[in-house]
Amino acid sequence: MPLYQETNRDKPFLFDGLTKFRRVSSFDRVSEIEPDAVAGSVNMDLDQGTIRTRRGLEAVGTGIAGAVRVQGIGYLDTASPSLLQLLLIIVDQVPYVWDGSAWSATSGYTPPTASQRVIVAPLVDKLFLATAGYNVRSWDGAAFVDLGSGGTDEPKQYGIICAFTFRLFGAGIPDLPDTLECSDILDATVWKPLTNSSRVGGGESDPITALCGWQNNQLVVGKRNSVWIVICEPTQQPADWVMKRVVKDAGCVEHKTMCQVGEDIFWLARDGVRSMQYTLQGETQGVSEPISRAIQDVIDQINWPVIDTASACYWRNRYILSVPLGDSTEANAILVYNTITQGWTGTWTGWNAAAFIDTYFDGAPRLMVGRGDGTVGQWMEYVTESLEGPDQYKDFGVEFASAGETRAMTCSELLSPKQGFSAQAEFWKSQADAALYVKLDGGGSQLFWSGATKPPGGSMVGDPIPWILGSRKYWRIGTDLQHFGSWREIQFRLECEGGKVQLRSLYLAARVEKFEAEINV
Repeated sequence: MPLYQETNRDKPFLFDGLTKFRRVSSFDRVSEIEPDAVAGSVNMDLDQGTIRTRRGLEAVGTGIAGAVRVQGIGYLDTASPSLLQLLLIIVDQVPYVWDGSAWSATSGYTPPTASQRVIVAPLVDKLFLATAGYNVRSWDGAAFVDLGSGGTDEPKQYGIICAFTFRLFGAGIPDLPDTLECSDILDATVWKPLTNSSRVGGGESDPITALCGWQNNQLVVGKRNSVWIVICEPTQQPADWVMKRVVKDAGCVEHKTMCQVGEDIFWLARDGVRSMQYTLQGETQGVSEPISRAIQDVIDQINWPVIDTASACYWRNRYILSVPLGDSTEANAILVYNTITQGWTGTWTGWNAAAFIDTYFDGAPRLMVGRGDGTVGQWMEYVTESLEGPDQYKDFGVEFASAGETRAMTCSELLSPKQGFSAQAEFWKSQADAALYVKLDGGGSQLFWSGATKPPGGSMVGDPIPWILGSRKYWRIGTDLQHFGSWREIQFRLECEGGKVQLRSLYLAARVEKFEAEINV
């Protein structure tokens, strides 16, 4: 007996599919999204043409007291007078030091409150710490030194500092909001306010909010409503440096969100994430918009009154931005921009990142994340694929859910209703069970399929039974779409409750039905 009886031979099959997953475009209409984009994702990474569960965080030691966020984080790596590799964090007004094996509390630095951010900058074998209303301190790995409170040749109580061109720059002075000051070269203990100080701008009540070193001796100065460049020419006195405004009406809302991304500078503005190069190009053409337009629906959820909890870093071709969404008073979501695919990868949850720092203990590059509960995590992105196991897809040993939603597929026929025939999904190097749901014409989710996403006998290297030589790393599933009825557009939603799932492609076949010239739905 045949498995399928053909009754519509005059209606040819139409096909649609997804063979590359490169970016999220959640702000556009689902039927108008680019062919290589998806409508949304949570805890997914879109890389190398697939959509897969992101890597997790592993705990860096134990024993840190307090349940408040990490106020500041810095990494000290010196070769003289002795080799030091130390990670410093401030939690609940207490400094903690990680030496590569254990945490230890130290003393000598107590910021005014447990909620204030602490900016940490490295310069000449020391870390320098600044927070509003408190004297700048230096730390050499053994002791903190108070650099004074604004006396002769002393730094003021800066809220922002940045190390650049072998100087320490300071800004964020409450009664001098647009003033930029700097130390002598190679000596962050000597500040000369008469020669090493200047106002950025023309006194237009636009305070400095961010500092970031760039290329060709250019210091990027973010202000609330604009962005400036200061040419820090080493052969000139700071008072003679050239300043110019390069971006207007797109200032930086928080110092910790501005960082160098390759040869570019990214920062968070009130209208979204800005790129220096993209913004300059847009202003030249008369049209300037943020690079985050594709996820503007997420940007619109940012809780701006507590934006001082936001932070960002650049790590291995990714701009990683932590922001507070909804009514959260702490940063509770990660937005990731991949500079290779030039797109966003959706939203990551569970990190609660308050600060980022890259470290090089024993020469191994790692991204450390200071979290909202005072703990520090290490992103397990560094584990090679051949050695990954189930633990690499957990946060602090706990599995997390992940999901992705495709663009709407129309089989290149926008108006006519279609009758679905079948759909096939191909998973690649997956490990976890998952479920696929369909959404017809923007309606609710209906279960399409659920089950294992790896071939029988396949496992990770971290499992007791490794992949055997020559075994398949892909698993295709396909099933009937006919019982879902007719539709104009169809979406698929992939959900995984825990573990790694990786989708490489998804195809469907359908037949077009009679065009409805008159309709009232």
